Amino acid sequence: MKKQILFLILFTGFIFYFSSCSKKDSIDKGDVLLYTNAQMMNCLYDIEISVDNRVVGHIDASSIVSNDDCECDEPMKNGLVLSLEKGIHLYEAVNLNCNATNTTNKWTGQFEVKETGCCSVFLDVVKE
Repeated sequence: MKKQILFLILFTGFIFYFSSCSKKDSIDKGDVLLYTNAQMMNCLYDIEISVDNRVVGHIDASSIVSNDDCECDEPMKNGLVLSLEKGIHLYEAVNLNCNATNTTNKWTGQFEVKETGCCSVFLDVVKE
């Protein structure tokens, strides 16, 4: 009987420990939506996205996101949703396939990820 009680206590502690870790991980993260209007260009495009000097994904014509993917104010955009740790992050985006004239093909900057909501970064291909 003592072994069963000890097992029950250890099992309960184990479950509690791992469930509290996963809650902590989700609290320390937030969403960011990187989206573009590159579909306006008359060529195929593949935008490589790097965050904090690490390639994290690509945006191309099939990269459609909806409000179900992220709680951003940008419904049905051509982009990429990332779940990242809270804080300020540096990004770089480079259009690998299309070098149309009068367009921007490289973007750099920073964004801040917060616990609640979703921040968004617009990668505008139109040169001003």
